[in-house]
Amino acid sequence: MAKRRRRRARALVGVLVVVILAGVAGTIFYLDYHQARTNSKEKKVDVAKEKAAAGFQLTGRVSAVTADSVTVKLEKGQLRRLVLTSQTRVQNSAPGSLNDVKKGVRALVHRRPGAALNVQEILVLPGASRVGQMVLDTGLGFVWLLANDGRTGPRLNMVEATVVTAHTAARTDVVVGAKVIVRGQKTFTKPVRTIATDIVLLPSNSTLVS
Repeated sequence: MAKRRRRRARALVGVLVVVILAGVAGTIFYLDYHQARTNSKEKKVDVAKEKAAAGFQLTGRVSAVTADSVTVKLEKGQLRRLVLTSQTRVQNSAPGSLNDVKKGVRALVHRRPGAALNVQEILVLPGASRVGQMVLDTGLGFVWLLANDGRTGPRLNMVEATVVTAHTAARTDVVVGAKVIVRGQKTFTKPVRTIATDIVLLPSNSTLVS
């Protein structure tokens, strides 16, 4: 009788242990699953934030370049290091003409000193570029750009402007000393870093970079 009671007690203890272990395992699974879902949601939110980020533009000269980074010396002497990724777009510049400045492309202008409404140099980029401003219209030697606040900018005279156009280039074209316009953007996903989304190489005599 006593042996039977001990066997029942051991069996009961065994059942309790199994139930407890199952409960612990279930709790761990639930917590892991919940954490994974939370992390997934946070990652999606971070990715969405990155896509929505406006980014910023830097102008200067390349002071250093490696397989995964580029360092730009800004016109005031500061150094900014940006990370290169497989998504970084590189473009080189070539001489263009006023016919390249048309509605729908993007452009970056340098105005003549002392004549703010006259363009000294204009860089023409593809409409899908993330550098410059959208060209809203042109006509009779004038150009209108979309201002940063979303309004139509002033009418600019580009008749005597030097025109350069940007074309796809290889990353190896980015060399120390080159004049560049770089679009940078900070990431939200860890590790947080500043990446170069676009690099536009300019002619050595470009007035867009001193």
